Amino acid sequence: MKIILNTGLYRFKKGFNARFVEFIGEVYIPYKPLKYKMYKLAEKTFRTLRGIKKKFKK
Repeated sequence: MKIILNTGLYRFKKGFNARFVEFIGEVYIPYKPLKYKMYKLAEKTFRTLRGIKKKFKK
């Protein structure tokens, strides 16, 4: 991962002579896998339909 040194967080920490530390990403384990799959499908469908709607507006 490339770190951009001009970001606001880096400049803020640099002002306090802090060290910039990057941690690994989090892991998400759904509590109810079926509901999570349904949610992801609904989200994908919504984004697809929104994209189609934008194309028709133009």
